[in-house]
Amino acid sequence: MLRNRFSRAAGKCILTTAFWAVLFSSAFPADYSLSQLEASLNDLIYRLSRSVVTVESRYSIPTELSRGSQDEAVFNFFTTGIIYDSLGHVLTMASSIDDHLQVFVRFEDLTVPARVVAVDHLNGLVMLETDAPLGEPADLSIYHGCAGKMVLTLGNAYGLRAAPSIGFCAGVRPDGLVQFTAPITSGALGGGLFDLEGQLLGIISGGLGQAGQAEAGLAIPAHEVRQAADYLLTRGDRPAGFVGLTTTEIEIVPPLEIAYHGYLAQAETPLIEIDRGVVVTRVVPASPAAQAGLKEGDLVFSIDHESIPSAAELADLVRRAEPGTVFELGVIRQNQPYNIPVKVGHVQRSPRQPGLGLAAGKPAADNARDSLMVEITTLKRTIIYLESRLKKLR
Repeated sequence: MLRNRFSRAAGKCILTTAFWAVLFSSAFPADYSLSQLEASLNDLIYRLSRSVVTVESRYSIPTELSRGSQDEAVFNFFTTGIIYDSLGHVLTMASSIDDHLQVFVRFEDLTVPARVVAVDHLNGLVMLETDAPLGEPADLSIYHGCAGKMVLTLGNAYGLRAAPSIGFCAGVRPDGLVQFTAPITSGALGGGLFDLEGQLLGIISGGLGQAGQAEAGLAIPAHEVRQAADYLLTRGDRPAGFVGLTTTEIEIVPPLEIAYHGYLAQAETPLIEIDRGVVVTRVVPASPAAQAGLKEGDLVFSIDHESIPSAAELADLVRRAEPGTVFELGVIRQNQPYNIPVKVGHVQRSPRQPGLGLAAGKPAADNARDSLMVEITTLKRTIIYLESRLKKLR
């Protein structure tokens, strides 16, 4: 154990020294520095690859799509998983295995069956379990940020179990995901985002880019992964809050001043100033939002009497709420303010429809293009609607 720790520490030191020597040092021959850097990276990639597996999921294709064959057609889908511990537990993205008939984990020359332990609907992760432990557990980072760090991604790409890519961590997004600049493919979903010290910074959950290969990636941060894993192993499935709203945030200039009846128990109706909010662009039928009476075009400006900073943060607040929680939304409809209580529900993620960029079997560019057209159309309608309302208010 002590020897392994010493070897890892020495490897980190060599890699860091070689890297900075290549960039800044003129005291060492260039060929020597590059050779040292390459050797250190090779060692690091090999060591980290011991924590990466290929996840193969199989499901039946409907008979009407099998071109008249009498045999049952089966589709195989390959993604990536991260070894969580030495007991056979593997983490991957739930969207790649939901409703599949069989799941297998591949590591080097071994292929073993896996079963679902529990699903984290909050982050879209799933915990798998194999009877035979494989490889080595990943070393999860304890840090919450990584902006500016050089990072290394490992994930399945065109049949290779742990294809590496190098990039930089761009930082943590408002929705809590880590964004990084390294190319990934759809097979890399569930793979690892590592720093050059060999620690897992996050699990790859999606990407942003074109033609099926993302130019920037998204990852669930390591501290979220640790919390999710602890929950799944001790309590089973982890729920996520759901109200059934799609929103677009807007900024109102100049701000609106409205009389908010019932906002405070005062003799005089207080005036409140609204300079931002989110417009409801869609309400899911039969959802908690629909049952509460929310409608397309409503302007939501507060939640529990606190202003809403952004649509992403509103969505994250709802997602993290326990099912059954009641939020009081401040809403403007037809120039009148209302308090509308909404009870948070729970819905499971739809299989094979991950909401983050790289969907199974569909290029990221197609997803982005479709989503962009929907957003543009919705935004046009919203702008026209808001302009007419603002004219009436002024």
